[in-house]
Amino acid sequence: MIAVVTGVLVAVTGCGAGEGSTPPSTSATVAGMSVPEYQAVLTGVEQAARPLIERISGAGSVEDLAAAREELAKLLDVRRGEIDKIVPPAAAKQAHTRFAAFIAVSPQLRVTPKPEVEANECGVAPGPEVHLAQAKRYVRTALHTALTGVAEELDKQNLKLGNLIPAEPEDPAEQNRQAKNGEVVHRSGPKGRARLEISNDGDADIAVSAVVGKPDNPRATIYVRAKSKATLSSLAGTYEVYFKSGADWDGKRRGFTRDCAFEKFDQPFSANAHWQITLTPVVGGNASTTKVPAF
Repeated sequence: MIAVVTGVLVAVTGCGAGEGSTPPSTSATVAGMSVPEYQAVLTGVEQAARPLIERISGAGSVEDLAAAREELAKLLDVRRGEIDKIVPPAAAKQAHTRFAAFIAVSPQLRVTPKPEVEANECGVAPGPEVHLAQAKRYVRTALHTALTGVAEELDKQNLKLGNLIPAEPEDPAEQNRQAKNGEVVHRSGPKGRARLEISNDGDADIAVSAVVGKPDNPRATIYVRAKSKATLSSLAGTYEVYFKSGADWDGKRRGFTRDCAFEKFDQPFSANAHWQITLTPVVGGNASTTKVPAF
């Protein structure tokens, strides 16, 4: 009979070596890019972003600007995925950290700034041109903040990144439209034989209205330029005189667009007489005025 004995097999390692020895360890070191290789990465980002930066600067509408900044954000998202895998030159690690932070600016570019909507003293709210300048300024600030210190750090290692900050947006040019002196810019309601002679001795143009009821719907309104005189004729009934001064006359809304002031004479004017008024304070004047809301 043959007996089978079960037992434990013990493997002895380190044949030929002394007891207690351990195998040698190895580690892999990933080499960083050379300076020329890293410069090629910077140049590639600059060349890809440059046309979009120019589109942002030259955008003619808020919608065009939004499309350009979204494309720039998408570009930076793609490049961020590539740059996160880069091992920069050993001496350029600090510069690479700043550069990578700039590449991560895309979320800020996707924020739509809240447009300014508050009307000025003339009752005029900012228009599309103002909103465009505000939106461009927001994008420029986001990129300027993200790029702060990047070029300086790169320059220390003889690395270059061209300017990727959009041009400072220009505010819309101020207009200085005027109606003709003595032009009746609005007339409604009955006509009569009375007239109102007006002297504007001030430095601002003025629109004078004969009002029965609310000043935003006058019987007639006449435009009187600074240092000029004009006569509003064919007035009927008892009326009040309202006047507004300012700069840049908008004929469609029959009002000035900036530097506005609104007043009325406290006394009513009867159509049974011809009246003369001077629209600057005069010594011995006998007519008081009161400031009123915009109309």
